[in-house]
Amino acid sequence: MPDSHERKRPVSEGRPVTDLPDSTEHLRSQDAALSAIAELMSSIERRLYTQWRAGYSLASLKNKTIAFYQIPARHFNAVKAGLEGKLRSVMTNLGNTRDSYQRRIKA
Repeated sequence: MPDSHERKRPVSEGRPVTDLPDSTEHLRSQDAALSAIAELMSSIERRLYTQWRAGYSLASLKNKTIAFYQIPARHFNAVKAGLEGKLRSVMTNLGNTRDSYQRRIKA
């Protein structure tokens, strides 16, 4: 028989539910860390984009970017791949928009 001072745990499907008293604080610290990482990756992506617009190839910026931000090559490659995908998407959409306008003008 449980002691009257013991905390009773809720039961879910016959199993006790684990209570994690520090889970809220843990989630807040994870959220802060993930937000900082996302902000850094976004900053790297924006900087790569501006340098690409200035005429540099993304591949040529790899070593400088890795050294400047002190990130592993795999993080640079992830940012580069994401940026290249966004650029391809925009270029494709611009072509589709141009074709659409030309068809409307002819009609």
